[in-house]
Order: sequence, then C-alpha cells, then structure tokens
Amino acid sequence: MHLGLYMQTFLKHFYWVEAARVEECVEAVKKSLHLSSMPRARQRPCEVLNPAFPIMHVPPETWSANCYRQASWFRTSELNNSHLVVSNTPLRIVTCQLHGKITKISCSNAPSISTSTCRSLVQSTEFLQRVPTEWFHLLEREIPVFKSYLDRIGESNSLDELLDKHSANHAQFLQPLEKITCKIEVDHEPIPCSLFPSKYICSACMELFGVLGSHIPRKAIKNCPGLKYAPLDPREFFLVDIN
Repeated sequence: MHLGLYMQTFLKHFYWVEAARVEECVEAVKKSLHLSSMPRARQRPCEVLNPAFPIMHVPPETWSANCYRQASWFRTSELNNSHLVVSNTPLRIVTCQLHGKITKISCSNAPSISTSTCRSLVQSTEFLQRVPTEWFHLLEREIPVFKSYLDRIGESNSLDELLDKHSANHAQFLQPLEKITCKIEVDHEPIPCSLFPSKYICSACMELFGVLGSHIPRKAIKNCPGLKYAPLDPREFFLVDIN
C-alpha cells in the first residue's frame, strides 16, 4: 500500500513515570524548562496531544475522569499507578525514560476487514484473557450519547455492533505480532494498523501510549471521535514508535 508524506510538524515524546518518582520528575522538568508549574490533563489523557502544550502531565485518575468504562483497560494494566508525561521535545531527565514517540502519517489505502475477521478477533484467546469485564457494560449516561452519535453519522449499527468494532480494534493490538494481518506500509515495511475509520474507534489512547500493544514496536493508530486535541484528516494515522 502506498504511503504518503510524513506530517513532520507533529511530534510528541511520551514517558511513563513510577508514582514514587513523579514528584522528583515534575520538579526536574520544571527546572529544566523554566516552568513555574507543570500543565496537567484534567478530563482525558489525549489532551496531551494538543500541539499548543509543549509538555503535560497525566496523573492516573485522569484516565477515568471522562471515559470511565473505557479506562478499565488502564486500571487493569501494569501501568495503572504510573504517571504519563508527554513533551514536544525530548527530555534529558533521569526520572523520565522515553517510552515512545508519536508522529502523523498519511496513507492512501487503509485496509478493511470482514465481519468474520472482526468476530474472530473478539473471540480470540488474547482478547478474552485481557478484556476487563467493565468494558462490556455501557454506562447509563453513555447509551443516549452513543445512540445520538450513530444517528448523527447516519449509521444503522446497533450499540452491540458498535461495541464489537471497538472491541475488535483493541483485540487487533493484543495479538502476537506474527499473527497480525491488518497492516499498512511504512518505510517499505508493513506495520499493524487500526482496523476501522475513526468513527468506529474508541479509546485510541490505549494504543497511542502503550497501555495496549506495547509489544508491537511500530503501529499506525486512528483517532477516536473524542480525540479532538490533535485531529487527523481521513487519510491520516498517528504513527507510534515504541522505544
């Protein structure tokens, strides 16, 4: 598949910091960058992708502030007590070890998958062993929001069908690298990518920051509808390189 030009103007470096060292990290960042305070994401972790913020800190509780059910993936991960720091430029700080980088790419041909492939991913051992029970239970406040969203985009899918697509997309990044077949070509190399257009994606932050799929060194991720801080054109992906 043909890959377009890199979007060189967008670049984010992300770091995971243990809770015990986060105060030390924040103080070191403030001193290094001559800041009086460290900006903090309040409602969603994807706030850190806003290019207008040179650096931002995501405490663990932010993951659940707005997207509580979706954050069950984070709360049941090994990172659930860790803090995320995201910067436009590399940090030369001992307590901040680079976990990965996020840029943008443009691809003219995104793959599509069959209903049977989608179903097999949701039924895969890797997905069923990892998926939090909470993930399957839409909150009462979410139901009218999702129904309104489906009406707005002119989709006849049921909420169950939408959740299946959300689930299959996460399941894609839980598979062993050698089993992943849905890919795009980047630098003449096929890399795993999101299964669907943005309208069928949910909680893309899990793959963007390595909560899910950290075993995949390079991946192309579509934004979800709630990720408005660094929007993508329909042909664009976020390119995540795990360090």
